[in-house]
Amino acid sequence: MTYKVLLHREQKDKMMSSLQDLKIYAINGTTLGVTTFTELEMGLKILLLIVTIGYTVTKWIDLKKK
Repeated sequence: MTYKVLLHREQKDKMMSSLQDLKIYAINGTTLGVTTFTELEMGLKILLLIVTIGYTVTKWIDLKKK
């Protein structure tokens, strides 16, 4: 084989390796994003519940004062 063919094959292999790396990074990033979003969603639900309870209690107190 000539040097040009070997060089072209090495460049092609590097390019394929880079594409595979990008696919792996995308899969890992998506998985991390989904799991982080799930945990964040649970925290937001708890925060919303606490705020709602606090708001309800203050409204009850205001109604009782009147």
